[in-house]
Amino acid sequence: MIGIFFSKDDSIIGKTIRLVTRSKVNHTGIIYYDRVLDHYMVMHADNLGFNIIPLKQFIHKNTIIAFYAPKTNDDTKNMRYALTYISSCLGAGYDYPAVLGFLFVITIRRWFHIKMLNPLRDSSKMFCSEAVANLLKKMDIGFNKDPETTSPEDLLKILPNEHFILSNLPKS
Repeated sequence: MIGIFFSKDDSIIGKTIRLVTRSKVNHTGIIYYDRVLDHYMVMHADNLGFNIIPLKQFIHKNTIIAFYAPKTNDDTKNMRYALTYISSCLGAGYDYPAVLGFLFVITIRRWFHIKMLNPLRDSSKMFCSEAVANLLKKMDIGFNKDPETTSPEDLLKILPNEHFILSNLPKS
């Protein structure tokens, strides 16, 4: 099984993201089954950068709110292909300045209805919703938002769709 999750935690950054984005979630990533390790893994961007950890470890500090699995075998194949592509970014640092810029962009968009690019983005680093947005773009399913100004809430709003369905979280 493979899919996209949305979660929340009690960190200061998590609470700030939920407040500014007016969301019940502050984090997103990908859950997939690793046949070599024989358990579910989480690929996500956190304070350590873009990395992989066991699902069992992830759920100790995070509450998963929703999990969306691909609807069809073709969607699953596309997601596996896209996952292989974004896995080349593993090890990229966490983009702290871009998160601040992202919060600024959301505030400007909300108050003044002005669309703008993230002024603090660093293409060599990543944050969580940027990783998932890049995955969706690579799946070639019509996702066309700017990954560096897409929030977990933005992603949560577009799922479910014709390619993803709300599903039960895999047993860790």
